[in-house]
Amino acid sequence: MSIPLFHKIIYSFKEVVVNKGEVLLKEGDPVNFLIIVKTGEIELSSHIDSTTFVLEKLGPGSILNFRKFYFDDETNNVNVTCP
Repeated sequence: MSIPLFHKIIYSFKEVVVNKGEVLLKEGDPVNFLIIVKTGEIELSSHIDSTTFVLEKLGPGSILNFRKFYFDDETNNVNVTCP
């Protein structure tokens, strides 16, 4: 990764506060941002028929959507919420 690209990435970060129950991403949404969990947790889930399955809970220090740096056409394949 070049230094200018690294600086562009680092200086484009912004802190976003997410409230309980808020949806960050839905299945099929385009991935156009990186998520780094600073505090609390986010929940990854999927729907099959009418049932929701929690696949994983991510806590502080977790990074989601890092694949966006490698693949331009990445779409989200899970629901991401703040439980």
